[in-house]
Order: sequence, then structure tokens, then C-alpha cells
Amino acid sequence: TLGGARPARRATSKAGRSTMKPPRPRNLNQVLWRLLAAVLAPLLIGTAGLLALQTVQENRLARTRLSALAQTLVQTTDAEFDRARAQLEVFAASPLIDEADWRHFNSHAVEITRKVPGSVIGLVGSEGQVLFDTAVGAGNPLPNLWKADAQPIEVLWEGKPLPLGSGNVSRQAFESGEAVYSDLYFGAHVQRPTLSVAIPVQRGGVALYALIYSFPPSLLEERIRAAVRVPDIRATLQDRRGLVIASNEASGLSTGEQPAPIYIGPDESTGFYRVTTSDNRQLTGAFAVSPMGFVVRVSQPRGNEVLPSRLTALGWVVLLLTALVVSTILAGTLSRKLARPLRELGEDVRAGRPPPTEPAAGSGGIG
Repeated sequence: TLGGARPARRATSKAGRSTMKPPRPRNLNQVLWRLLAAVLAPLLIGTAGLLALQTVQENRLARTRLSALAQTLVQTTDAEFDRARAQLEVFAASPLIDEADWRHFNSHAVEITRKVPGSVIGLVGSEGQVLFDTAVGAGNPLPNLWKADAQPIEVLWEGKPLPLGSGNVSRQAFESGEAVYSDLYFGAHVQRPTLSVAIPVQRGGVALYALIYSFPPSLLEERIRAAVRVPDIRATLQDRRGLVIASNEASGLSTGEQPAPIYIGPDESTGFYRVTTSDNRQLTGAFAVSPMGFVVRVSQPRGNEVLPSRLTALGWVVLLLTALVVSTILAGTLSRKLARPLRELGEDVRAGRPPPTEPAAGSGGIG
């Protein structure tokens, strides 16, 4: 009875221990595959970690570059407004204004506007009456801008609504005593979208007149397209109402269009955003706000942000797959080479044949 009980306890003990340990490999193939997994698992985890770290760093770098480009474009487009304002300040100091010699003053202004096709210079009196306008021939009647802009009117230009008139920038220049910049509007005389800068002409601290310089948005568009040549980068300049003033070809937007809105805080001058366009393209980008309130937006497709360095990521993947394929081939080859002599030895043992006593050929034995 005691002799029969002992094996039962041993069997129970072995069964208990077997449940605590992982299953043993049944053959040599399983042993080799476990060794292979032990080598490849850290390699896989390490490669995935390196790819994730690299992606985060490159995405951060891409966002920084977009922000830098947006701020550069703000400075580039502001330079055109500053040039227009500087030109007006030179005119404002002219003695021809004090002499009210509008004929010679107009001739001088016409010479300046010829250097910038599509530009217009005008002088407005203290009641809003236009005294001269380089876009209106001599002898033709001139309007009163303040009365004309008293009621906002919109017109359709290429299917897009634009306000008719600058929004009384000349009157704002009189009242503020500072330079005033218009949003995009439709110029009645030139029959196209226009932007304007107005400054007061002061004598003795009193504003007597207002000078207006108008120019086409194409000047700003030329600057943007010259600065942004990367095919995937979309760049737009928008006025304070969100209308596109100028853009590059990749943006797919034209003057007067309204792109997908983004949130910009009241005190934000730069920032980042994500948006989905009307054609269901997901974009990530950066914005920069100019001192005048205009906004430059620079963006790229979201797919380019996830793995911006495609060649580097592809190199890592190819390296990992190559290591996996080579390891698999080596494991299979070694398994077959090791299993053959073991199988032959097992067959000899089952058949009762003694193992060979001489060393195998090529084993390096001394004859």
C-alpha cells in the first residue's frame, strides 16, 4: 500500500510543478524558433521605439519650419504695404499740396503708378470729395468717397461677393491720424479686386487731406509664389474678414475665396492648426498674424506630417524585414542540419545498432 501511494504523490507533485512552468519545446525547431524570437523581439521593440521617437522629432521640426515660413511671409507681404505707405508719405510732404497745384501733383502721381501696373493714387478732401485720381482722366467728374461708401454694397466678381469700396479708409485716416489699411474690395474704377492704404496729410497737426494708394493683390501673390516653391506647401494671405488676398498654386484657392476657418485667439500672433478642406483633405499648418490684422496660413497634408522622412522610415523597415527573413532562413537551415544526425542516432538506438566509433569525415581528427 505504501509503495503504491508514493508514485501517486510523485505524480501529483510533478503535475503541480508542470502547471507552474511554461511548456517545454517538443522538438528542435521549437527551440530554435524560441531563440530566434528572443533575439528578434528586442530588435522589433527597439526599431519601433526609434521610429516613434524620430517621427515625433521630425513632426516637431516640420511644425517649426511651417511657423517660420508663415512669419517670413508676413514680413514679405508687409513690405509691400510699407512700400505703399512710404510712397504716400513722400507725396504728403510735397509743396504742391500746399500750393493746391493738383494738375502737376496728378502728373507726378501718374508717373509713379506707371511703375506699378494696376496701382492708383488719389487725394481726398476733408469732406470726402476726391480732388484727383490717377485712374480717372482729366476733366471727368470725381466722386465723394464718403457718400459713396456710406452704405455697404456687394458685387459679384467671378462668382464671389466683394464689397464695393474700401470701407472709407480715407475717413478713418482723417479720424485716427494714422495709416489705415483696407480689406480686399472691388475697385469701381479699375473693375477688379483691390487693396488700399490711406494716410492723413497733416499741416500743423491738423489733417487737411487724405492720400490713398491702391494696388492689385497680384503684387502680393507674386511675392508669395516666389517665396514658396515646395509643391506640397499651401500658402495663403487672408484679410481680416477671412477672404483670400493672395495664395500660391498648391493651395487651390483664388482671390476672394473663403477657406476653411480656423480659430485664432485675440492675443495670438502665431500658432498651429488642423483643418479639413472642402475636398476632404486634412491639413496641418501654422499661422502668423501681421500688425495690420492680416493672416498668413501655411499648411501641408497630414500624411506628410506623420512620417515626413519617408526614405529614413523605409530604410528602417527594409532593414528589419531583411533581418527577419535572414533569421528565418538560418533557423530553418540549422534545424534541418541538426535534426538529421539526431534522427539517425535515434533510429540506430531503436534498431539496437551501436553508434559509430570513428569520427565523421571532415571533423578534423588526426589520422
